[in-house]
Amino acid sequence: MSSGSEAVELAMKIARRWGYRVKGIAPNQAKILTISNNYHGKTLAPLSASSFKSFRNDFGPFVPGVGSDVCGFPIRYNHAEDIQKAFEEHGSDICALIIESIQGYAGCIPAEVGYLEAVRELCTKHNVLYVADEIQTGFGRTGYLMAYKAAGIQPDLLVVGKALTGGMYPMSLVLGKDTAMTQIHPGEHSSTFAANPMGSAIAMTAVDVILEEKLPERSRRLGKVLLERLSALQSPAASIRATGRGLFCTLHIDPTESPARVTAERVGTLARQRRLIVVNAENRIRINPPLVIEENDLLKGIEILKSALEDCLTIGELKI
Repeated sequence: MSSGSEAVELAMKIARRWGYRVKGIAPNQAKILTISNNYHGKTLAPLSASSFKSFRNDFGPFVPGVGSDVCGFPIRYNHAEDIQKAFEEHGSDICALIIESIQGYAGCIPAEVGYLEAVRELCTKHNVLYVADEIQTGFGRTGYLMAYKAAGIQPDLLVVGKALTGGMYPMSLVLGKDTAMTQIHPGEHSSTFAANPMGSAIAMTAVDVILEEKLPERSRRLGKVLLERLSALQSPAASIRATGRGLFCTLHIDPTESPARVTAERVGTLARQRRLIVVNAENRIRINPPLVIEENDLLKGIEILKSALEDCLTIGELKI
């Protein structure tokens, strides 16, 4: 496929087909469960599976039977008991659970110890496909080739993109077990530029480089430095905390305990004006440096972020 959203949509089609033809779900009754505060894409089906209101406003109605609320109650991340309840009450109609191994847009929230293992066990017990969305976290970003590998589990379907081609070419993939993948037959799904020769060559080369240069291990090592330094950032003006794994981190600013001038938007703007690229959204600042970054450059970036945080109170209006 060409994009992450497109790949998620294909995974949803595979899961539904498997649900009807293998699991035996009644026609048009298959449910695809997701987790609250997730993000899986902005085309209509992945958007239906996502829960951020800012992305969903005035795009309804959404695809039925898809989302974190299809069972009538929220499915919280890091709460395996919510999934257990959903499966026990609605498991016969649930064909798949789509889950981020680390929640990205929610603020680089890692899975707690034992959570993904428990989810994998529940999916196996209730005959539900475990679909790992690794579009943001795959290929070394979190210190592992895939973020789910930190839990020592194996998904039934895997969705990847972004770093698959080193960021040089639009391409995404759905990989999975034969029992699921073989439910889609030739001609039943296609995309104009899917599996094109250039994209395929770039992807194979990029993956070779990622493995040969041990970029997952590099991300794990530098990620410890990044998270430690971000966690050490202190400001008398703001309540902040850092989350993440590897080079996939977020700085959270608590708006209820920080002055009005100390916001993620202002800190992000000051950082970018000082030539540090970060992404801010709501009360969060994403810090996702390249896997090949030198440690000195990483430390310089953290110092820029620190100065931006400190200067928020003293600098007046900013052109955002």
